[in-house]
Amino acid sequence: MLTEVRKITIEPAQKDGFEAAVAECAELIRHSLGCHGMRLCREFENPANYYLHVDWDSVESHAALGETDVGERCLALVAPYFAEPSDFYHFELTARYF
Repeated sequence: MLTEVRKITIEPAQKDGFEAAVAECAELIRHSLGCHGMRLCREFENPANYYLHVDWDSVESHAALGETDVGERCLALVAPYFAEPSDFYHFELTARYF
């Protein structure tokens, strides 16, 4: 299992439009091969920062999305809200305790 975590900073006044765009992406991505879930979190201390978590079977499943129209459509939906370039990281689950 691989989790992609993307930090996205937006202008707080654009919160509603950004969240709607991510919800639209979720409907597109949910049917992608190897995708097991997607969630969006907003930072409590700095509400301009969001963290998008997407769970994948593998690096290959995640990379395959970028080569599809779905990946391009999602980026086109959310990128206009980015106040700065987004950072992303990939994590492997090493243990689940409860």
